Amino acid sequence: MKKLLAVILLFFGLGKVIAQDLMTNDVRLAFFEATFDLDKAVIFFNKIEKIANPSPTIMAYKGAIEAIMVKTKWNPLAKFEMLNKSRESFAEAIKHNGNDLEIRFLRFAVEHHIPAFLGYSQNLMMDKKFIMENLHYYHKDRHINQQMVDYILKFLAESGRCTDEEITMVKNRMNVHSNGI
Repeated sequence: MKKLLAVILLFFGLGKVIAQDLMTNDVRLAFFEATFDLDKAVIFFNKIEKIANPSPTIMAYKGAIEAIMVKTKWNPLAKFEMLNKSRESFAEAIKHNGNDLEIRFLRFAVEHHIPAFLGYSQNLMMDKKFIMENLHYYHKDRHINQQMVDYILKFLAESGRCTDEEITMVKNRMNVHSNGI
């Protein structure tokens, strides 16, 4: 009986993990579409707000869409309230999984686009350092695919927050690790 109970708990626990992974992939796709279309952003925001007990990754996407939603507000106070919600969502995600490259990259990308004088960009350099030091590990272990690696490198380069030397160093690390050295 105990073995059966253990198998049932394992099965349902595994099912929950698989369901969470599928939900995360759906969220990634919906977020990508929302970045190009404010109408889709509003729809995505309304959906992500309804997710009960979001994973840290989902919470980071919630923070990212909250930052995008600032564009839909006309009242400056409402804009600041939405930015504060975004900051809180990222803080919650980082609190539960601060070593996740995807979460750190999302926060970096959001903070990059917020004007520095607003004071919402204090994690930029710390997140940049984390991303640059860990990108090759995540790729090596297949946590992220080559397309995502290329996007992150391109974003870092185009952000103006990395030197050409830093980008070259990360690319060299990627090559060393992909060759199994």
